[in-house]
Amino acid sequence: MDDSDSARQPVPEMSAGDPPSGDLAGSVVADLLLPRAALILALDGVPELWLARMLGGPTARAGWTVQHEAAYHVAQDALTVVLLDGVSRGIARWSYAQVRRIRGEAMHPIQRLRLAPLRDALRASSERVADMLRAAPERLAWRVAIGDA
Repeated sequence: MDDSDSARQPVPEMSAGDPPSGDLAGSVVADLLLPRAALILALDGVPELWLARMLGGPTARAGWTVQHEAAYHVAQDALTVVLLDGVSRGIARWSYAQVRRIRGEAMHPIQRLRLAPLRDALRASSERVADMLRAAPERLAWRVAIGDA
């Protein structure tokens, strides 16, 4: 058994039957988790050396690696948590600078992680956002403005 086997955890449950019609929170949670689950599955069990050689090169974003892309999803989840928390406290307007800072602060330390911890961080961050949405689906109806005005 190698290190990747010992670090394996189940992929987030997404079979909610797929959310019942009219269940906006369930639909949003499924839309959030499905692509992340696919990324987690794709990275699960891939030898890190192979990933570095074959996939560690550029992605669709110039200068980014697969690790950067996974870290970006974790950072987006961190931003979503902050926005949802802000909405619950009545903060409805965010500047572009605030959004970039929040995402950058979350992404910078995580993009240097090795594959297994990065995969685990992605799994945990997506579940945290999903849990927040399941716990308080009314947040989806609240408006948030992002911009410099």
